[in-house]
Amino acid sequence: MTQQVTQQVTQQVTQQVSMTMSNNFAVKLLEDNLPTELIMKYTGLSEEEIKKLREAL
Repeated sequence: MTQQVTQQVTQQVTQQVSMTMSNNFAVKLLEDNLPTELIMKYTGLSEEEIKKLREAL
């Protein structure tokens, strides 16, 4: 049971770190005025996620 919980927590943390890195990269691409389509391609983020990041700038 403990090993299963550890694996779940590890997976969740990994996903959060990956999303944070994608968001940070997307912000840099937005600051360089790259088109949304390219940002989607290079980060794996959705158009809606990129739109939210753009609005937050």
